[in-house]
Amino acid sequence: MGINALYMAGRSRILMVLAVTAVAASALFAVSAQAAPPLPDACISLAGCPSASAAAATGVSYGDSVQFDYSMSGKMAKNYYLTIVVECRQDGERVYKRAGQPDTWFHLANQGGNMWHWLSGDADCTAYLRYFANNRLSIVATTDFVATYGES
Repeated sequence: MGINALYMAGRSRILMVLAVTAVAASALFAVSAQAAPPLPDACISLAGCPSASAAAATGVSYGDSVQFDYSMSGKMAKNYYLTIVVECRQDGERVYKRAGQPDTWFHLANQGGNMWHWLSGDADCTAYLRYFANNRLSIVATTDFVATYGES
């Protein structure tokens, strides 16, 4: 076999490997592009699920520490991780944000060392229940409440 024949045979093998790799990659992409599994039904509140009005009636104030109840039902991934994020705003500007595990106590006050400063006045707050499973982070429930400041 001459040098040209060896060159052509090697080139054919390389092209074959590239073609097989491209087919495998597109099959893998097709599998990963399929719809994600359904999310569980969930709720989160300051005072027991599913009462949305309970959060408004709790009398939460600046300086209080709050904790959240949650429940989930429906189909859940075998391995999942939950977090809660609490965010408060005054006139649309963020004054508080903290994330923690579901059993975290959130102290609603200025947080040292950040750029957010809770000014006198009430803040509109939202707690988000986040569900991480199958390499996907989703917000599965939220609850809103007002944190009063002083004698509002």
